[in-house]
Amino acid sequence: MNIKIGPHVYEIELTKDLVHNYKVINFRVDPASSTIHLNEAYRPDYNLFRAVCWIISEQIGFGDVEIDAFSAALFGFLYDNIGLFNYTEKDQVIVAGVGYDIEIVENLTLESSSCSGVCNYAEQVISLNKDLKGSQREETILHECVHAIIEQYLFSEIDVEEFVHRFSNYFYMVIIDNKEYFKDFNLWSAERE
Repeated sequence: MNIKIGPHVYEIELTKDLVHNYKVINFRVDPASSTIHLNEAYRPDYNLFRAVCWIISEQIGFGDVEIDAFSAALFGFLYDNIGLFNYTEKDQVIVAGVGYDIEIVENLTLESSSCSGVCNYAEQVISLNKDLKGSQREETILHECVHAIIEQYLFSEIDVEEFVHRFSNYFYMVIIDNKEYFKDFNLWSAERE
């Protein structure tokens, strides 16, 4: 199996004994050979997801960010929110156990400027511009949910808006390029729980 991440296609290799510095590890990325090595004994699906998040953070210039807690939260978030891209105004998304209501707003603004979406942490509301359609709508809900995840884990050492913007856009393209891998997340499911 292969997975496309940005301009690169990575071969996925399952390994029985994946060891680094005498320790068993769950994944290793070899950029030179464009290979992701996964420990087949411990949740290769989850570790592939972690590896993808790590590669994205490297490629967008945030390689120094501790990505493990974030990738775990994002993985759980996607599984907890069936049909994420088919939201309606009455829906709610769950981020790290916290429910965020979705509201659709005409002429959405933030600090006097029009915008596509806003995540209000204090009120636990994600507001989305009513005019969003198709992939712009999908990218915006993902972007605002990544904001909510970041808020839960308080990554203070980074430029949050820049990270969220770069990561969510790149991650969305990875989802689109690898729909087969992401099918278990049911992002386009018509049924929401």
